Amino acid sequence: MSTLTARGRRTREKILRAAVDAFSSKGFADTSVSDVLQSSGTGKSQFYHYFENKADLVREVLRYQRLQSLGGRDPEHGHLDSWERLRCWFDRLVEVTAEAGCGGLDLVGAFPAELASDPSLRREVQKTAHLRRRVLSRGLCRMKRRGLLVDDADPKRLARFAAAAIEGGLHLSSTEGSPEALRDALEETWARLREYAV
Repeated sequence: MSTLTARGRRTREKILRAAVDAFSSKGFADTSVSDVLQSSGTGKSQFYHYFENKADLVREVLRYQRLQSLGGRDPEHGHLDSWERLRCWFDRLVEVTAEAGCGGLDLVGAFPAELASDPSLRREVQKTAHLRRRVLSRGLCRMKRRGLLVDDADPKRLARFAAAAIEGGLHLSSTEGSPEALRDALEETWARLREYAV
């Protein structure tokens, strides 16, 4: 996609947010492009300027969800290399989940048939899970190199554990309509990781 103006970015994000809300509440099959347009207050020409069709919108929603589920920004820019930064990232995940209406970050259940039949959509979901594990693994490896984790800590194993807790917390928060499940999962994860602190 070509570089967007500030106004273009706002319009595109408005459509994405409306799609997130619609997919998470009504499901993919029962959501039409017209529903998204009506909810976002945009027109067909605007929609087709940013998205080829409904399937393209779903792919972009999954990419948008990936960024949001990383705390709304790429934590690699700030490097998760300290307990303080890891704590801030966990807190930001809860904030973003609450801002997205809880269901907004767990869209896999909104269109299971489409994910089963479309390999490109499955890849987008897998990328989200993979990136979250990679961010955690790199951060915990940095922390171990800095002497913040005990010698027998396995950063990759701890990252898998933390990523699984986040996935489960996001799913339960979506089901319950509250960020509390994610908050609880992250608190328990934090306590477990701190057992490896020097």
